[in-house]
Amino acid sequence: MASRRGQQAPTKKHLARLERERRQQRILIFGSIAVVVIVIGLIAYGYIQANYLAPRMTIAEAEGVKIRANQFQARRRQDNRQRQ
Repeated sequence: MASRRGQQAPTKKHLARLERERRQQRILIFGSIAVVVIVIGLIAYGYIQANYLAPRMTIAEAEGVKIRANQFQARRRQDNRQRQ
């Protein structure tokens, strides 16, 4: 009877190589997922900072009255419209 090449028992060297490749593949997948999560997090933080946090920051305080960035910008727009 002739032995078939596909049915030979894998050697220890072959099994070690397969395990090393599986480990590398897992590291690559988890690393890629981590990078994507970090990028999405940074984009979300930038959006929240620009649209929600920055306009509500206090930029000046006069006689106990706090002036927020969005109030200041609205006032500047109003002043510019009146001048034109």
